[in-house]
Amino acid sequence: MNRTGPLRKPNAFVYREGNHFREGIMAELLIHGVDVSGIRNRNEQRVARLVPTILAEEYEDFEFEDLDIQDIYALALNLLPARYVQRGTIVISERLSDYEIKGKIRIAVERVLDNPTRFEEGVARNP
Repeated sequence: MNRTGPLRKPNAFVYREGNHFREGIMAELLIHGVDVSGIRNRNEQRVARLVPTILAEEYEDFEFEDLDIQDIYALALNLLPARYVQRGTIVISERLSDYEIKGKIRIAVERVLDNPTRFEEGVARNP
């Protein structure tokens, strides 16, 4: 695996739709004129902080492509309960431990290794 992947604009993102990759542009999310794009899942930063640790400690023999890292990140977040917050609110829900998050990251890494996707001329394929 190498570190190549699709080129992206700073405010663009790539998503997979079936066997094809599509590009989208991030924009404000408005509901009745209220911007809700600042609401974030509290686990996003924690997963982003812990993924490199897991990869370095347990998967040092692998070279992950950009899409692999994105798949691991997204899958780990999908395996965790959502913890959405907005600025200025009181957080009442319990915080997950790093141990729990690392466990979900390991599951995500194994799934990506078992089912890798590759970017090739706009088409995702399993090798």
